[in-house]
Amino acid sequence: MEKEFLLNSSQSEFERLCSMDVLGLEDADTLNLSFNQDFEEQIKFKSEGFYETRLPWKLPHGLLPTNKGLAMARLWGTTRRLERHNRLVEYNAIMQEQIESGILEPAPPQPTGEIVHYVPHHPVIRESAESTKTRIVYDCSSKARQQLPSLNDCLEPGPALQPLLFDILLRNRLKKLCITGDIEKAFHQIRVHEEDRDALRVLWFNNLDERKVVEYRFTRVIFGAAPSPYILGATLQKHLSAYQEEFPDTVKALRDDTYVDDIQYGSDKVEALTRFKEEATQIMNKGGFTLHKWHSNVATLESTPQNKGSDREDQRAKILGTQWDK
Repeated sequence: MEKEFLLNSSQSEFERLCSMDVLGLEDADTLNLSFNQDFEEQIKFKSEGFYETRLPWKLPHGLLPTNKGLAMARLWGTTRRLERHNRLVEYNAIMQEQIESGILEPAPPQPTGEIVHYVPHHPVIRESAESTKTRIVYDCSSKARQQLPSLNDCLEPGPALQPLLFDILLRNRLKKLCITGDIEKAFHQIRVHEEDRDALRVLWFNNLDERKVVEYRFTRVIFGAAPSPYILGATLQKHLSAYQEEFPDTVKALRDDTYVDDIQYGSDKVEALTRFKEEATQIMNKGGFTLHKWHSNVATLESTPQNKGSDREDQRAKILGTQWDK
């Protein structure tokens, strides 16, 4: 009897030690759900027609250095490489476009938040890209010294909200017809709250003749920060939930088949694809998002009658990119 009791106790203890909560898996799921709910609640849709968010700071996190010395050194290094490869004018044009469109704004003399941090940047070139061949990547993982944290070290990456890419492709490959689209400059359509903008400062020139270094800061979600895909996903989830009753089928398709900023939809009927394109465009426009680069095996649904370049190469380049040759 005593032996049986000991065996049962050992079995119970073993099962307890192997349980989900002891291993941390159950707690992680609960924490992720709670984190996601709290984060979505603070995302606000502004009367001007866009979403605004705070950055998901880790609590607590290490003391984030300003990084200005590193950002300045990287600025001049990047400038020399751009000149060597005859890309400086093109790079400057992108920076000026971001300034003129309000993606970047001059940093105020008095910070509006508690954290001031400068982010270095460099180009990524994609010669086979359908539209933008040069993109600016902001190095949010840069550290002034090895023992100091980076911006990404201080931010929560957030739980994974994206559906599995394999599932998306498999679902739509089973359909005779397919349409794909892209959210134009998706990250840059979401504003960052004023209190967090000084943590996203960057350095660039007033012009290429004088080359006086000017401090700017991001007003939008930055491309290169660890939580940016999560912020986009959480914002889209919140936006789509407002149209669940009005457009149930299209909202479900957008939730199930959107991977970061790429959307897909498959059907056996042209009418279904047409309705999806029209409703998806309408829904996303209401959140300040523009859908473009439509491609389909139904010619009338394409953005242009003939595709320019190789779609397969463009999609591969979009995933892999061509890293800047240092």
